Amino acid sequence: MDRRHLDKRRHQVQGLRPVVGKAPSVFIIPQRVILAIMGFLAIMNAYTMRISLSIAITEMVNKTGGSSEDEAGVCPIDESANPNDFTGGEFDWDEELQGIILSSFYWGYVITHIPGGILAEKFGGKWTLSLGILSTAFFTLITPWAVELGGSTALIVIRVMMGLGEGTTFPALSALMATWIPAKERSKLGSLVFGGGQVGTILGNLLSGVLLHNIEGWSSVFYFFGGMGVLCDPESHPFISEKEKAYLKQELGTLERDRTLPPTPWRFILTSVPMMALVCAQIGHDWGFFIMVTDLPKYMSDVLRFSIKDNGLYSSLPYLVMWIVSLSTGDRYDWDEYEQGIILSAFYWGYTLSHFVSAFVADRYSKHLLGLSVLITAVLTLLTPLAIDIGGSWLLIVVRVLEGVGEGATFPVLSALVAHWIPASQRGFYGSFIFSGCQIGALIGGIGTGYFIEAHNTWRTTFYIWGTFAIIWYVFWLFIGFESPETHPYISEEERSELVAQLAESRKSMHSYPIPWRSILTSCPLWGLIAGQIGHDWGTYLIITDLPKYMKSILQISVSDNGLVTYTPFFSMWLFSILGGWLCDVQIKKQCMSRTNARKFWTTIGSLLPAFFMMAASYTGKDKVMVITYFALCVTFLGGFYPGVKVNTNDLSPNFAGVLMGMVNGIGAITGIITPYLAGLLTPNQTLEEWRVVFWIAFAVLNITNVIFILFASGEIQPWNYPRQQQQQS
Repeated sequence: MDRRHLDKRRHQVQGLRPVVGKAPSVFIIPQRVILAIMGFLAIMNAYTMRISLSIAITEMVNKTGGSSEDEAGVCPIDESANPNDFTGGEFDWDEELQGIILSSFYWGYVITHIPGGILAEKFGGKWTLSLGILSTAFFTLITPWAVELGGSTALIVIRVMMGLGEGTTFPALSALMATWIPAKERSKLGSLVFGGGQVGTILGNLLSGVLLHNIEGWSSVFYFFGGMGVLCDPESHPFISEKEKAYLKQELGTLERDRTLPPTPWRFILTSVPMMALVCAQIGHDWGFFIMVTDLPKYMSDVLRFSIKDNGLYSSLPYLVMWIVSLSTGDRYDWDEYEQGIILSAFYWGYTLSHFVSAFVADRYSKHLLGLSVLITAVLTLLTPLAIDIGGSWLLIVVRVLEGVGEGATFPVLSALVAHWIPASQRGFYGSFIFSGCQIGALIGGIGTGYFIEAHNTWRTTFYIWGTFAIIWYVFWLFIGFESPETHPYISEEERSELVAQLAESRKSMHSYPIPWRSILTSCPLWGLIAGQIGHDWGTYLIITDLPKYMKSILQISVSDNGLVTYTPFFSMWLFSILGGWLCDVQIKKQCMSRTNARKFWTTIGSLLPAFFMMAASYTGKDKVMVITYFALCVTFLGGFYPGVKVNTNDLSPNFAGVLMGMVNGIGAITGIITPYLAGLLTPNQTLEEWRVVFWIAFAVLNITNVIFILFASGEIQPWNYPRQQQQQS
């Protein structure tokens, strides 16, 4: 039975033959999106015509509420309101008759749903939708005339006819969506299309109130919305040229439907349990929605005594929220591996750029530059869900680039602050502690994100939470962050004097001298440091951005567990970097190693061991325990870079630490652009063999850059740190 119906369905699909126009495509927006927008406008117009009576009836009848203003449960009329808004209308219809009038639309609306679906499947949704909207518009236009001639009886007949016309709207749109919109995009574009109901309700209520308030007589409401229904029908637009209409039809293409489709399988449909569950859910939704649409304006007028203008406004507000929520729930996107790679790497485009720009001012404006860096990123994080709703992937890419621009100043500024505040003898420990905030951030962000997505069943919460935390940090930073010990108002004199004395030798006045770019750019220790940074960032960014995808696609780990197993090792990395920083300072202080050899030793640990464990994980197959263990060890030993590479900028030049960090971390951040893109490019099918190639490349990068660092790195202050002395010697 299943195979037979699959064959029938395959025959139906093969009966849809695309006819593509010969004109070259000039549209930037995909045609399925254009269809979605037109569907949205169709439903919007349908709802404005449907609900216009709900507001208008409060002005048509001469008694719509209780018998007196003093009646219990009825609000008194606002003294500031226009008295004309509460005078009686011309029709003496009691509450029972008003209820029949308001419900009569749905008598016809219910009848044409099933025939409308059959017609849409047989003859296409285009004409079924167009004629339905056009007929509803026609009956809306003649509503005032019908009421004048036949009173409530004629109005009931007109409303039934309107319902008959509009009943085809949703079946026709569903048929069009089945033809045009892929399953992966159905939540997003479907929410856009059917969200037209909320927008139509907003405009219908709001504009009805405005029209009734400013134009004498209730008939203007029906003329306005009926006219809008005619104008917005694509086939009856009075201003579009025949040439343009023909070109659009050719450009958009049409679908010829096979007229020999098999009969509708009613027996299977009516005995389908999922179908009955869907019907029950629809009944629940419609019961609540229709009582709000048809009766809320009467409640606002009869009980709350809102003026007709305010009635339209306040009756429409709930649907604005409903529309926004409906859009925000259609949040699954059809982004392939290539597009995901672009999105994940986009942050580092701006991040790399702002590293170099912020390097010029990091040493002089470190406090406010760091604060603004975090604040900008926080605000953009909060706006990310809205940006995706408005512009999809391309606007998300823009937001991520801007986030990178904001966050790019962080490391150069922190490096300048380390040079301003931390003596060389303590730099291994405190520098590792500061920069290892990356691991705690990755740990909390990764685990928290997985938890929030599963708990709230939406990815949006994560952006709101992390953006809010960053703003809270910014407020604290304004009060407790300062450029240097000399400018700190709360520091004790003893600590200030000690720090100034220890930092005086390495930080001599150089503000009257330009940055010695020639000496910096020809410094072998600097380029050795840059090589080490590239190796560290390649491994780290690969883990941060792409390991969750590996865990999901290869190990089939759930979203909540994914965050846990991917990012928990960053806690051990944090501990290892702190321990490594302390041991590195002890090695230097006890003269077990020179500062140069200590930096090389810890960088080698941070390169070779992660590379080894990364490859071990890729050759363990799908043994979850061993793979997770190897990746945990890989991430842990990446912490060796912090007492090695990360603090080395302050060794080379405390005076230009911000400039050096801008260069070093900025160039290293380019790997953040490359690794997600390359991983997406090399893993189109998300197979273990494809991922193994990605890890082999990382293995090579980590080892080669480590060799370069060992050959050229230095832990000593470079001569160009003192531009005055260098100039005098020259």
